[in-house]
Amino acid sequence: MSDIVERYQRNGFTVTISYDPDCPSPREDESPGARLALFHRKYTFPNDADLNPDDYEGWADMAAHLRSDHDALYLMAVYMIDHSGLAFRTVEPSAGNPFFEDPGEWDSGIVGFAWIDAKIWADCRGTEWAGSDDQLAEARKLITSDVEQYGMYVNGECFSYTITDEFGEQADDGCNHGIIGYDCVTEEANMDADHTEHVVKCNGRLDRVAGTIVHAGPCPLHR
Repeated sequence: MSDIVERYQRNGFTVTISYDPDCPSPREDESPGARLALFHRKYTFPNDADLNPDDYEGWADMAAHLRSDHDALYLMAVYMIDHSGLAFRTVEPSAGNPFFEDPGEWDSGIVGFAWIDAKIWADCRGTEWAGSDDQLAEARKLITSDVEQYGMYVNGECFSYTITDEFGEQADDGCNHGIIGYDCVTEEANMDADHTEHVVKCNGRLDRVAGTIVHAGPCPLHR
């Protein structure tokens, strides 16, 4: 099966989007958007706090520990459903599970927590945490986005792209792999194609006997 997802024309170039099997995990980033502590009997998920769920009397006890001992300034519960791929959602720990109704045949429910601490907040926003309404809303966005990105990664939504000219030669700088999310890769590819300059090239061939370049038609370089 081909790794190519889509091929289309943009600004006179051919954009080819492909799956990237060697995409690094977003959890390898030194400054993630959130810390994760996720647990499941079938999967190995990030556990940034090195917790053992058997040490706690339920999820509420673990949440209290993260707030008191791991500097969890803002914490959200992470729910997952396992059905034709993994889907993750973040909600307030006390909000129940409004996203997934478990019909009994799917594997769904809470799998852990995502949170930000003072270091992540400083790295991502460069300000001191005061717990204002604006900061709480921003923290919620950071956590939600990070969990969403991790979900796309574990589901293999990892891409690369190439931009080639009319001669089939690569026209960009080639730094176009390890991109998580289809929307992200198409946005980056389109922006790259729009800002790549067209290079005028000769369309002729060298006649080695005569030592001249022979053109079958008008040449954009040798007019």
